[in-house]
Amino acid sequence: MRRAVARIPVCFLTLLVALAGSTARAEKQYCTPEAYLPAQIEASLKVCDAMIADKRHPLRDYVQAYENRGDLYMRKGQPDVAMQNYDQAVALLARATKITKSIFEPDTPTSVGTISAASVFYQRGMAWQQRGQYLRAADDFTKSLQYYEDAQHYWRRAQAYQGAGQLDQAIRDFDKAVSLSPDSGMYIAQRGLALNKKGDFDRAIADFDKAVSLQANDDASFNGRGLAWLGKGDLARALSDFDKAIALQGSVALYRDNHGVALVKKGDVTAAIADFDKAIESARSDSTKKQELAQYYVHRGDALGSKGDWLKALEDYQSALTLDAYLSKAQAGRDAARLALTSASRQPDAAASTPQVAAATAAVPDKPKAPLVNERRIALVVGNSAYRNVPPLTNPVRDATAIADALRRTGFQTVTLQTDLPREKLVDALRNFAQLADSADWALVYYAGHGIEMGGANYLIPVDAKLSTDRDVGFETVPLDQVLSAVEGAKRLKLVLLDACRDNPFASQMRRTMATASRSIGRGLASIEPESGTLVVYAAKHGETALDGDGVNSPFATAFMKNIQTPGLEVRRMFDFVRDDVLDMTSRRQQPFSYGSVSGRQEFFFVAGK
Repeated sequence: MRRAVARIPVCFLTLLVALAGSTARAEKQYCTPEAYLPAQIEASLKVCDAMIADKRHPLRDYVQAYENRGDLYMRKGQPDVAMQNYDQAVALLARATKITKSIFEPDTPTSVGTISAASVFYQRGMAWQQRGQYLRAADDFTKSLQYYEDAQHYWRRAQAYQGAGQLDQAIRDFDKAVSLSPDSGMYIAQRGLALNKKGDFDRAIADFDKAVSLQANDDASFNGRGLAWLGKGDLARALSDFDKAIALQGSVALYRDNHGVALVKKGDVTAAIADFDKAIESARSDSTKKQELAQYYVHRGDALGSKGDWLKALEDYQSALTLDAYLSKAQAGRDAARLALTSASRQPDAAASTPQVAAATAAVPDKPKAPLVNERRIALVVGNSAYRNVPPLTNPVRDATAIADALRRTGFQTVTLQTDLPREKLVDALRNFAQLADSADWALVYYAGHGIEMGGANYLIPVDAKLSTDRDVGFETVPLDQVLSAVEGAKRLKLVLLDACRDNPFASQMRRTMATASRSIGRGLASIEPESGTLVVYAAKHGETALDGDGVNSPFATAFMKNIQTPGLEVRRMFDFVRDDVLDMTSRRQQPFSYGSVSGRQEFFFVAGK
């Protein structure tokens, strides 16, 4: 983006000095991020350092120098140092007395150009995005847009929102980018991918059609359209589009993998395995594709397992876990393969050949059945780990990610995963979910992170909370009542699951302003009496604290994921099993507890019985 526009007023800045010891050379060096080789980067850094040390320049030069130095450190692979430089540039912007909007406006020693101001926030947003801090990236792109509005800024913010799981906001920004640059096939195709993720396949197909009409050899658009056809169940058109993508760029592992997934759905497992083989071979040579490679191993493992080749399937699942130890699908596949192999080994020797395959296949747990076609289930899954003012929590984001995957496997049509939310974003997520719940049969909210009880009321703690005093609770947290309101529109079942009863570091550091019952801070969360039709489950009974756990997931998340996949296990009974499993895992130190009631005349199953 900013290589085209952000440098307009600063390309002519006096940001140059001769390299130390290079007086014999006439060539000058610039404080510029346009350096790619290690020697070029180091030379540019020296010039930037000298520029920043020289106190005779106007403010705008220092803003640019800090930003450029940040870019150079990003190229060196030192994002923390880069971020310090971007922060310095932003701090200097706050001292500007004027933001000039044109290169023809007269400059002053403390003025900064609007494009330069936009560029600082844009580059810091890019750095946040590269680190996976998508909401912080979106905040910086918003600030960049306040100074300079163009399609690329909206596109970048859309990518950040998409990374954070906020698809509606992402699609709105893609809409804006397309409106500003209607002939950009890239923006149109990117919107199509977001629509795919949302399940709006018809609109996605229309976008990919447009993108292909603008660029006939757009392999990514053929792949995206293939995914949309796959989502609609049209395997013939999906395979046709994947074939076109492969014909244009046969070395792209993702296209081969998608083609294989479609073949599995078609029932041609042998051909699918051949596709997965090629995807894995291609991805192995690219060190940046570790997460994708893990998924390809899982897909091939699933295909091998469906053919009864559990030993090779187990090898693939273990390869996936070597790349991503927390990949829940790989964990589930590994466990199923081990179970199948164990079962097969117990069969009589006489049945050790072909019947062994049948026995192994029979030992694999049935794939969860999706709910009835006319039943809509939705979930909002939130994991807050990266607290800014107290030590971070280890498991919530991992728990939330695994829970989201487990809910999708049991047939939830819409699962919105959100992580590390500040208060404003948490409120927005609940507001958006409440609108979806009005047309749903089941609405489930799962929250992992810190919570607090004060004066008998319960609150969820966002990652940006400080809670310096007890008065701050009402301003910096989100009441549990707001969560209950978000699910109340569902027609059949309303579920709220709180793994938020952890030992709370805010309580000990919070200054008390009033010694009254309304400001008393409890241990864990307080008991509640939700309205009929709503079931609220605490990871630990009221007044007690839950354990974050020493394993990959918390005890409560582990037990919940295990039991929701059991066919024919009624919801109320299922949470009894969760309670018993957590008691066993924690040596009876933690007891989950359920509050509220649902209709005794109806039964509710995450997975239908056989």
